[in-house]
Amino acid sequence: AEAYGRLDRKADALKLLESAQTNLAANATYWFNLGVLRNQAGDTAGAEVAYKNALQIDENDPDSLNNLGLLLFRKRQFEEAAELFGKLAGLTPSSMAAKINQASSLAMAGRLARATEIWKEIVKAEPSRLDVRLDLAAALWKLGDKEGAKYHYSQVLLQDKVNPRALNGMGLWNLDEANLPQAESFFRQAIAAKKDYVPAYVNLAVTLEKLNRKADAIKVLEQALTIDPKSDDVRKNLARMKGTG
Repeated sequence: AEAYGRLDRKADALKLLESAQTNLAANATYWFNLGVLRNQAGDTAGAEVAYKNALQIDENDPDSLNNLGLLLFRKRQFEEAAELFGKLAGLTPSSMAAKINQASSLAMAGRLARATEIWKEIVKAEPSRLDVRLDLAAALWKLGDKEGAKYHYSQVLLQDKVNPRALNGMGLWNLDEANLPQAESFFRQAIAAKKDYVPAYVNLAVTLEKLNRKADAIKVLEQALTIDPKSDDVRKNLARMKGTG
């Protein structure tokens, strides 16, 4: 089966492994490999069964924990995914990927406070992980720790001056503080850095509206609508400003 896999004959490898279940049913590695092939063939339900069978035999198998966690995350079973990634992180303390996946799963499950604890540990150990720092900043903002969010957005900008998410975050902080000219500047910088970053367009439009420049705000939203015609935020704000919603 491994030889078939290396020859890119995955269908033959899968057929062979499927035929060997009776003889290899007690082998965790067998079930893991079967799960990989089933997943590659688009049989996610069968892959899930295989990974779970592997973990019944060896509950600490890191590869099965990781792959099942990823599969459940894609199925939006975030609590279950978080539990698996948490166990994997405990088994492999040096694995940043396991911790990041655990935090992402927790955040998607609505457990932002716990997710921020993990993200803080990661950025403390690896300050250059801007992706994690941005997720941490966004979570802190949602939790009401706006000064904490501002700190991490500013830290990102020290390393990446044109990061659109960080520029947008600093714009939000200034908007919240009623520093409208500064907010406008940050949102425009975010758009300049990434022309299709729709959140910055929406926030810029709200800022312009507060500056009594509604006509300009509407133009910004109409531009955003050409980028993402399905954006609810764009449509709702545009309808509100035009007085049609």
